[in-house]
Amino acid sequence: MLKALCVLFFGLGLHGIAAEAPPLVTLEAAPTVILKPGEKKQATVSVVVKEGYHIQANPASERMIPTELKFEKAEGMNVGTILYPACDPKMEKALGPCKPHHLKGFPKAISTYEGSVRMEFFITADKKVNPGKHTLAGKLRYQACNAHTCFFPKSIDVAVPIEVGSKS
Repeated sequence: MLKALCVLFFGLGLHGIAAEAPPLVTLEAAPTVILKPGEKKQATVSVVVKEGYHIQANPASERMIPTELKFEKAEGMNVGTILYPACDPKMEKALGPCKPHHLKGFPKAISTYEGSVRMEFFITADKKVNPGKHTLAGKLRYQACNAHTCFFPKSIDVAVPIEVGSKS
C-alpha cells in the first residue's frame, strides 16, 4: 500500500514538475523571402511578448541586456544590419512596441518592448547562389521581465525561409 501511494504521489508530482510554463516570448512564422540571384529584399522577424511582460530594447538601457537577433553565415546570402523598433530617446512616451518601464529605485525609465515586435533587415542573394529553397538560421537572444522580476536571458532559434528563383 505504501509503495503504491509513493508511486502515485511521486508520479503525479514529477508530472507537475516536468510541465514547463508557457513561453514568455514566441516567434511568428517568418514569411518566405522570394528573390533572384543578385537581388536584395527586405525580411522581417516578428516576436510576441506575453501580456504583462517585456523584453529589453535594442539598444538597451544602461546595465540591461539588449534583445539581439543574430544570423549564422548562409552560403550565397548576405544579411544587412538588423533594424530594431525605435524608442523615445528621453523615455517619456511609448513609440510602437517600445515603452518606458519604471523600475523601483531607478531614477530613469528603461527602454523595453511589449506586445508584437518586428525586426527588419535586408537579405541579398549572391549572383552565383543556387536557385531553390534556402533557410537563414539564427538566434534571438532576449531577457524577459515582469513588474517584479527579470528572468535569465534566453535564446530562441529563428528560421527565415528563402526561395531563390532563376537568374532570368
